[in-house]
Amino acid sequence: MLAQSTFLAMPWRTTCSSSAYDFSVRLSYRISKHIQNEYLAPHLQSYYPTILQSCNPSHRCAIANKTNHTSASDQLQPLNLHPLMLSKRVAWLCWIVVACIASMQGQTVIAFQGAEPGDSWSYTASGASSIALAEAQSAANYTDGTQSIVMGGLSGGGSCMSGGSGNGQSISNILAFSDVDVSTSTNFTRTLTFNYGNRFPDCGGTGFDAGENLVLTPIFNGVAQAAITVFTGSNNAILDIQQTSYSYSIPPCVTSFAFELQINLNRDDEFLFVDDVSLSTPGFNAPPVLQCWETQTYNGTTGACEITGTQPQQPVVACWQSTSFNATTCSWDITGTQPQQPTAVNCWDNYQLDATLCQWVNTGVQPVQPTTVNCWDNYQFDAALCAWLNQGSQPLQPSAVNCWDVFVFNTATCQWYNTGSQPPAPTNLPCGLTAVFNATSCVWDLIPTTPEPTPTNCWDDFIYNTTLCSWENVGVEPQAPLVACYETAVFNTSTCSWEIQGTQPAVPATACYETAAFNGITCSWEVTGTQSEQPETECWQTAAFNTASCLWEITGVPFTIEISPLSLSEFAPWSTTFSLLATNAVVAYEWFLDAELISTTETFDHVFSEPGMYNVLVSAVSIGGCTATDTLSLNLQASSSQLIIPSSFTPNFDGINDLFTVVAVNLTDFEMLIYNRWGELVYQTNSIEPGWKGFSDNGYSYPDGTYLYRVDAVGLDGQVYHRRGSVTLFR
Repeated sequence: MLAQSTFLAMPWRTTCSSSAYDFSVRLSYRISKHIQNEYLAPHLQSYYPTILQSCNPSHRCAIANKTNHTSASDQLQPLNLHPLMLSKRVAWLCWIVVACIASMQGQTVIAFQGAEPGDSWSYTASGASSIALAEAQSAANYTDGTQSIVMGGLSGGGSCMSGGSGNGQSISNILAFSDVDVSTSTNFTRTLTFNYGNRFPDCGGTGFDAGENLVLTPIFNGVAQAAITVFTGSNNAILDIQQTSYSYSIPPCVTSFAFELQINLNRDDEFLFVDDVSLSTPGFNAPPVLQCWETQTYNGTTGACEITGTQPQQPVVACWQSTSFNATTCSWDITGTQPQQPTAVNCWDNYQLDATLCQWVNTGVQPVQPTTVNCWDNYQFDAALCAWLNQGSQPLQPSAVNCWDVFVFNTATCQWYNTGSQPPAPTNLPCGLTAVFNATSCVWDLIPTTPEPTPTNCWDDFIYNTTLCSWENVGVEPQAPLVACYETAVFNTSTCSWEIQGTQPAVPATACYETAAFNGITCSWEVTGTQSEQPETECWQTAAFNTASCLWEITGVPFTIEISPLSLSEFAPWSTTFSLLATNAVVAYEWFLDAELISTTETFDHVFSEPGMYNVLVSAVSIGGCTATDTLSLNLQASSSQLIIPSSFTPNFDGINDLFTVVAVNLTDFEMLIYNRWGELVYQTNSIEPGWKGFSDNGYSYPDGTYLYRVDAVGLDGQVYHRRGSVTLFR
């Protein structure tokens, strides 16, 4: 059964002649959405198959009434075709459809959006107020269906509908349509159309002023193109969505298309309505057949499709190879097999492939036999080493029998010859001498006929005097050497030399200020030098002699004392405990309050019952006998200043007690000086904050130890602070 609905009254408004495309789009959608059922669809498909094929539920088509829309009830209604009236009405309806589709000049809808359920072209839009959304469903603000797309009403400006006046914040409203694949129609110019407006007759509020321009940004293949001003706002321009439309041409070769609409609005009664957004093409094409190395791209400058790319260059191949282009892999295939290299027969064979002949050529030759250089040379070819080897060797030189033998090799006969002869015996010998041949030295030795005398001493040295014909002793006894007082000279007959025995006494241990010198007369070490006189020291100093530097070193911290910080309440009576901070151990105390001795102990408690000025003085004696004093003036008032100084800090960057800083209340003047144990100034400031970090200005990290401080300050209540004490730095 057909669904029950209201049949739209005649007569029909066919807009084929004035806007055939707009009519055909709406008509095809209505046919597909309201007439496709189990009874009607087969009849339409049998008579006019192209009608239903061109109408897709994702596109919006409609039949319009010839009268103008004046109310929400005067909208396009679904068709109610009773079975008894079916054949007549179908025939009449199909006549209109065929006539109007024929006037479309073959346009086919690719994507469509009209703010109705089932419209497929997706989009995102800036926000809209509840009033704007309601106005989008008013018949005056859409072209078809039940509503339009709307943005605006959120600027916070005035509104003729909800009250208020003046402009609010200018807000950029953007309507962005998603990417659509149009690759199947790249040979055609596609068309984008849409209706837009801002009229809402319920109020008749403001229109679009200067600066409220509607701007279209086309997006080709994901790349935004130059923006186009669709409408320029001025003088509160009013636009009727049913009478205002825009058409934009998408050039061929664009394979995907998206776009954005943007407008600035600054009042709560300013809205932008958009309806019947359609993307169509006059036809479809098969993609161009491209070679595997070609790429088709869109040239935004020329507005044309361009095919780029070149075939890969044919490779250079060997003589035995051939090439063929493979369209599947888009590369050149190389085929062919290199001829097999022949097997070498001789060791000198060297086969090289001749690219011209495309065959193997033996370029190797047997090595030339070397020319004979020596009479004993005998060259034989070694096939394993592929080289000539000299198998001959020079005959061995004969071994000498006599000391005078001299062998010389004769290359002519290739033999050794002895050219040496024994030296002749000497003649005319002096008296008492006989010539004897020495085979070791190969000379004739003259030997006295009288035997050489036997030496008596180790230094004896006999020579034969040929003049006197006798032996003479020319040896001399070695002279005893000079020795030190602690040495003794002893003659060693075995070595025939004097040996010195005895060692010098060891150098005695000396102090750094002493010098040891050896006295050769007394044969002993003499130590000279005296220690430097111990310097005078203060009562808080200690002198110690440093044997490394050979100097006296004075150590100690100046004896200073300070009355420790007080803890006083803000109101009388003021109860406190006085104590002392000292740089050295203290053995005696005297506390004075306004010049009156009140305690000799380390600490004492006191209660001030009346406000006023009080002077506290303490005198202390150190273990070294030093005396120091400190004074503290107390101006006890209802609201007094305060200064508290800590005794230690740990600058190790752990965030806990990293700074040496005082706690001060109601101070007007402030100065703090910090000294090291040598009395050198390491830090000075006139500001309470941030305090001392334990580092110098150039980043030097001061070592752990005790540092002295001097703090002078004046309170708002007139109290003067003179604090002297020490602080311990440890990391």
